[in-house]
Amino acid sequence: MEKNIQDKDLGVITLRTTPRATRYTLKISKGKITATMPPGGDEKRMIAFIMENKARLVKALQKHPARPLLDERSELQATTFRLHIFRTERSNFYMRLEDGVLHIACPNETRFEEEEVQSLLKSMLEKALRHEAKRLLPERITLLARQHGFMLTGVKINNSKTHWGSCTMKKSINLSQSLMLLPWHLVDYVLLHELCHTIEMNHSERFWKLMDKVTDVSNSIMQDRYITVSVAAKDIAEARSFFNRVDAELTTHLAQLSSSCEKLSHVVETEHAPSLQLGNLLEIGSYLQNESPGCADIHRAGAIALV
Repeated sequence: MEKNIQDKDLGVITLRTTPRATRYTLKISKGKITATMPPGGDEKRMIAFIMENKARLVKALQKHPARPLLDERSELQATTFRLHIFRTERSNFYMRLEDGVLHIACPNETRFEEEEVQSLLKSMLEKALRHEAKRLLPERITLLARQHGFMLTGVKINNSKTHWGSCTMKKSINLSQSLMLLPWHLVDYVLLHELCHTIEMNHSERFWKLMDKVTDVSNSIMQDRYITVSVAAKDIAEARSFFNRVDAELTTHLAQLSSSCEKLSHVVETEHAPSLQLGNLLEIGSYLQNESPGCADIHRAGAIALV
């Protein structure tokens, strides 16, 4: 059983009773509070507890804000398309993916703040990501396997929100459709990572030596060494402040190793990406390392955060 109550400071609070619950719990996610009780729980007691701790809960909500709405102002660049949401005279929602643009048309009277609308738009976006993942990823990982001498028994696309990919003992690889939110060089890195697991199932020293071999600058897929840094922040200003510090620290560190790095155009991405584990990413900063004998594995540190 579930019902919602409204508070002017805390917003919508969902009260939920479930047979599996053995105690009273509070959960904050995406700017919302969910209170769960066991059958026969005292609703008044739960509400009283929430109100007694309102100040703490307000602070917690500020640390876990709601994701921005998907609406006409949304800017999202996926691997193979950008998102374009617009209003139309038609009475129904529809989507069209063509020429690198995912067009999602919404009736003029659409209220983007409604949960049902957000759920529909999200499902349309995920449908497009799944279409592109099924269209491109099996062929791409098969090409990489052939190029580097790996054997795999199958490829499956799923909608995992916690893992970019995984490999089974039978050498079958599962890939998240959310990979299609990444730039191609990071997609390839994840694919190579999972292919290496067909030989080394853990993250041992032998695994990383194999990764170093297949991601060497001499191969045709991974031509450059990238450090990719991500941050979850409450707003763009905070994220950019973080990257300013990263710029300075990377420059200093690589200079000590007789190397340097060049900052690439960072991507102001997407709080609509799966949570990171796949992250509430406000920005993804990419850095290209100049070659130096002393920095052979510097690309590894940045990429590990993404796999």
